Amino acid sequence: MRKHLNMRIKSLVFVPSVLMAFGCASASAEDVPQTMQTKVFSEKCGLTLTFPAQLLADGQGTQISCVGSYEAIGGTLLSLAPIDSGVHDSNWLERIPMLHIRRVSIDEIIKNNKENIFHASPAGKMVVAASAPTECKLKSTTKIAKIYGVNWHGRLAEDSYKPNNKDGATPEYCEQYSEANRRVRMVIGNSKFSATMAQYCLTKDPENFDLDIGLSYDLFLQIIKAIRFSDQ
Repeated sequence: MRKHLNMRIKSLVFVPSVLMAFGCASASAEDVPQTMQTKVFSEKCGLTLTFPAQLLADGQGTQISCVGSYEAIGGTLLSLAPIDSGVHDSNWLERIPMLHIRRVSIDEIIKNNKENIFHASPAGKMVVAASAPTECKLKSTTKIAKIYGVNWHGRLAEDSYKPNNKDGATPEYCEQYSEANRRVRMVIGNSKFSATMAQYCLTKDPENFDLDIGLSYDLFLQIIKAIRFSDQ
């Protein structure tokens, strides 16, 4: 049975984005709404974020919160978790995708490769490197897809992993790299704004959605594709 979708962000700590895989969620296909329900604009974040109906607890409204302003040096961070009066465990926010928003164009972000997420090669191709802990004994491949929004474009990289040694024992946390999950990284933006996201683990199994574990891939795409930056 799906848990009540109550949630709260107590605080956010500004840290650089790094290539890491975070906890996974799962979602029922029949629970994924076809329309967005709540739009929220944040001047500090520099964008409008829209949440699907099932991410709101008991019909409550929501807000979004950024650490500092996107116009500050280094930009700001925005969690894709809505804020309300619910309670989650202390590590919950680490399982919810977070965007690093800057007043910098997407072309500049890719050119400078600020976070080792995406990098434009001399040949003009997007170069990315996927990795996993050595003890997981995995080999990786990455597929990159173009993604478009209301006033932005970008790239979505999906990292896939397969065992290098089927006979070797690996730690339990290596299960997050299984084919049951999707690990994605992202850069989106326009001539005025950019938003990057380090690798997060999202489920592709359409069953037993539980927000306490994180976001599903379907919900993630719904939220991302509805983003509108305040300038272009």
